[in-house]
Amino acid sequence: MKNENIYIYENFKELLSLIAYLITNQIKPYNIQKKEKVTPNLFTNLIHLDTHTYQQFWNKKLSLKVLTLIRDAYRSEDKYKELVIYYVLLNYQKYGEKVIYMRNLKCTNKLLALAKYVHSETHKWKGFLRFQEMENHFYYAEFEPINDILELLAPHFKTRFQRENWLIKDVKRKKYAFKNENQLFFLQEEDILKLELKQSLKEEECEDLWKTFFHTIAIKERTNKKCQQNFMPKRYWKYMIEMEKE
Repeated sequence: MKNENIYIYENFKELLSLIAYLITNQIKPYNIQKKEKVTPNLFTNLIHLDTHTYQQFWNKKLSLKVLTLIRDAYRSEDKYKELVIYYVLLNYQKYGEKVIYMRNLKCTNKLLALAKYVHSETHKWKGFLRFQEMENHFYYAEFEPINDILELLAPHFKTRFQRENWLIKDVKRKKYAFKNENQLFFLQEEDILKLELKQSLKEEECEDLWKTFFHTIAIKERTNKKCQQNFMPKRYWKYMIEMEKE
């Protein structure tokens, strides 16, 4: 059995450089994967190329609109997103920005679908994310999105809560968005290990009141779990205090 080549990379910038290398050298990849997500086995060859000389390849060639779509699609957890981006950029070399309007191309359809899914999930978390007031006068929220949307979500709350300082944790990826005064920072777990997270007494009281209110106004005879889940899918319940009993 012939071993398959998997081209690996470490970040978005390196992915663009790798794709530039592959296109320039007319190499059609079998698979492209992020290094940290690849599990080596006997039937695959992992190839990590030095693509340093291709870092500036797309600087003046790639339109902002196409780059934005590609970056949004890259935030998805789709297994083949890198190949989708490769084929979109391959066609971009020929058609330019028109490629994102060419729905006859499978890669274009997939790219647009991935970007749409990422933005859809971001929009939902704008409504479902719950903040807790902590002892040291800032607000804290945890969530586990399917896609890597923290950088898209955080600016919304920076605008919405302009006077408050807050911290949002992507539990799945162990990274954080931190708003301090008017500055927004994106941090890794090791950057905030010394930060103590403890609820304020006021927050505990408010949560108890909210849970009491939520369950008191519920009409048992009109409970419809299926309808409830249509508007509020179960994957959002974990960090919603009123749904703890569920």
